[in-house]
Amino acid sequence: MYGSLCITDLSLYLPYLPYFSEVDPGSGRHALDFQGRALCASVKNFQLESREEPGVVRFLFGKHAKNEYCVDYSYPMSPLQAFAVALSALGYKLCNEGG
Repeated sequence: MYGSLCITDLSLYLPYLPYFSEVDPGSGRHALDFQGRALCASVKNFQLESREEPGVVRFLFGKHAKNEYCVDYSYPMSPLQAFAVALSALGYKLCNEGG
């Protein structure tokens, strides 16, 4: 019921913070471990963690190939929420670059 929604019923997701790349430490590049799920470097690659469980990745969005992206999510995020986050991440590409 909409009227009974309480602030404690909401989940807050934050970006999982990258670390300095160990492959090329002098470059100053940041990196995230996508565990083989993001095969291409892209500014659109990101991970989200739950505020209640820092360090536990709950959503992963990574570029797999040209015009192919991978989405992984876990509870408490629903499939609809994960799809909405993925669409918002691709919004600029879909609207301005034609897909």
